[in-house]
Amino acid sequence: GIEIPKSNGKTRLLGVPTVVDRVFQQALHQVLEPLFEKDFHAYSFGFRPQRNTHQALAKSLSEINSGRKYIVDIDLKSFFDEVRHDVLLNLIHDKVRCPLTLKLLRKFLRAPIEINGSLHKRS
Repeated sequence: GIEIPKSNGKTRLLGVPTVVDRVFQQALHQVLEPLFEKDFHAYSFGFRPQRNTHQALAKSLSEINSGRKYIVDIDLKSFFDEVRHDVLLNLIHDKVRCPLTLKLLRKFLRAPIEINGSLHKRS
């Protein structure tokens, strides 16, 4: 892991996966994304396939020009630092129903992080 600076002067711990972890993460992503993608609202643009900030801005401008008065932008600060893993995994289980997939996700969530050569448990 490395600490990266934030705009407010603080730092954020960024976990850098190993090549093997990254391969497994990508495989999980390719299987899970189609299951969850269909549940997202059409106006949701963050971290979605074939969607980007330019499209979000264009959609916002279009909505404003058609008379809408409000655009909602939500960024869940420190979401993955604060989310309860048991709740998240239960929600994923409701959709996926694969014990091996959940076991692998749980291992990723609980994996220690190496900082300056020593392993640290995640909180």
